[in-house]
Amino acid sequence: MNNRELIDYASDFAERCFAADGEVPSGWHAVRRNGEHFVIPVMISNKDVMTMVVRRVLELKDAIAVVSFGEWWIASLPSGAKPSEVVGRVEHLPEREEVVGFIAESEGEGVTMATRRIIRTDGAPRLGPLEVSRSTAHVGRFVDMLPRRKGSVQ
Repeated sequence: MNNRELIDYASDFAERCFAADGEVPSGWHAVRRNGEHFVIPVMISNKDVMTMVVRRVLELKDAIAVVSFGEWWIASLPSGAKPSEVVGRVEHLPEREEVVGFIAESEGEGVTMATRRIIRTDGAPRLGPLEVSRSTAHVGRFVDMLPRRKGSVQ
């Protein structure tokens, strides 16, 4: 399963959850080297601890691809700001947007990021179309989750 297929799979899941419940649970969907799929739900509120747990599970299960998903705030950097100055504070920026975000990574492709805007106008909230990032620089707590292996693209 390539990164785009992982994102499409998670996006379909998000669409169904959002339509049914008005929200998307956070989690990870991963693929093992033997082709088996498994899901890791968010179980710990401390994001740093959860990140460590997920990295260890991915290593123990010999994962070769993973997509994280959940509801996020995103924003363009204010003029002159450095990413490190706004990480963790995006929800306070005036130009922020609410999205369902997806970060897929695999041994063969590296990282691909995508979002679906949460639209809260004209009736019931809904998700916008999938937008795949053209950026090649991805940073954040949930990037680089797979174990490093010799010969991987990560």
